Amino acid sequence: MPRKKLFAASLLTIFIGPLSSLLAQAFGIRFFGVMTPSCLDALGLGSLLAISEHGKRDSPVSQATITRICGVIGLPLYAIIVVMRAMEISPMVTWLETPWGVLHRFSVGLASVWLVSSAAVGFRGLPGRVLEFPAIAHFGRISYGIYIFHRFVPELIAIAIQRSGARVSLSEQWSFFVWLAVTLGLSSLSWHFLESPVQRLKRHVRY
Repeated sequence: MPRKKLFAASLLTIFIGPLSSLLAQAFGIRFFGVMTPSCLDALGLGSLLAISEHGKRDSPVSQATITRICGVIGLPLYAIIVVMRAMEISPMVTWLETPWGVLHRFSVGLASVWLVSSAAVGFRGLPGRVLEFPAIAHFGRISYGIYIFHRFVPELIAIAIQRSGARVSLSEQWSFFVWLAVTLGLSSLSWHFLESPVQRLKRHVRY
């Protein structure tokens, strides 16, 4: 594909993601929200950010402008949807399979573009000092483990409780904190005993 068409192709990809999810919902196709076509908006947003880094040669819009637009739209939209979920204003049957779920995921993509682009430049002042705090930096270090384990932890806890014969009934809020603690624990173990040793092997490989 010619370089000058990459920007338009990225915009098209961003549009296809939410549209395919909404069409799948309209036709009653379940679990389509986790399939590749529904996630193309995140891919398109990432490519848009990468293309804009090369300047006017590839992108008619500067990276700073794209970052600003994504932040202005994505951050408030994400905050509104989180509040709506907490207040149960939005329809929640299967969150990803509702229009609200599509909008939520799109807002996460927009906010992520702002976060990644801003972090690449560097946060200043209080936000920068907060992000450099050791505990926050540790979350970034184990983020891959969090990504891997967070989907399996609820099921693992449920199986463990069932096999132990314990009668445990936690509210949704307490369940979240238990899931969070277990996920962070597993992710930390993964980093110290698997990921970090594997990364140290890079010194033996030329690239």
